[in-house]
Amino acid sequence: MVYYFTWEHDVPSLPPRWEQLLSPERVHKAMQYKRESDRRLCAWSFLLLRYALFCEYKTLDMPHWIYDENGKPHDSQKKYCFNISHCDTAVACAVDTREIGVDVQDFRPVSEAVIRKVCSESEIGLLQRSAQPEKLFAAFWSGKEAFGKQNGNGINYDLQAHTFWLQDEVPLLARADAPAVKTQLTDRFALSVCAFRDADVIAVSLTEMQKFLMRLLC
Repeated sequence: MVYYFTWEHDVPSLPPRWEQLLSPERVHKAMQYKRESDRRLCAWSFLLLRYALFCEYKTLDMPHWIYDENGKPHDSQKKYCFNISHCDTAVACAVDTREIGVDVQDFRPVSEAVIRKVCSESEIGLLQRSAQPEKLFAAFWSGKEAFGKQNGNGINYDLQAHTFWLQDEVPLLARADAPAVKTQLTDRFALSVCAFRDADVIAVSLTEMQKFLMRLLC
């Protein structure tokens, strides 16, 4: 299952006593960011994971992570697999019984050099013919990120070797006996999921998140 929430303008403020809702390691990571918005995004992505775990497993326990050799976090108890992502306009979290990857990317201009580093020739052709190239590139990029996060390699693989095609104007990567990448496009960002089975994508409102956090603080 994939959960995400977004906002209209600035990243929402964190609730009072928010540090109590995060693991010490996540609080430390959040406080390393210089921009307030980045600190909020780091915290909200962890809080969304807690919300997802409650929805899926009815647990309010604090998540604890361990990291593999590539730096990918895993549940220390090995009860579930998860992945989180954030951009300037959204945070997302994926939870499953098998490895899963999720990524969100804002729509923004990119240079020709970046496009040629990330995209295959056929993808570049699609971008050149697209009426909304920034939107399509965000979809390609989030898909390739989700693919790398699912298998634990991040973006340390040949990005151009995994070519996406369009299905109903949305990028798709599917192969036999391998996890598939599917992308959803909103009006401001692309959300991609890489999983072995179809994952429902659920939008969570800020009000729902705030109610859940109040429950944690009680």
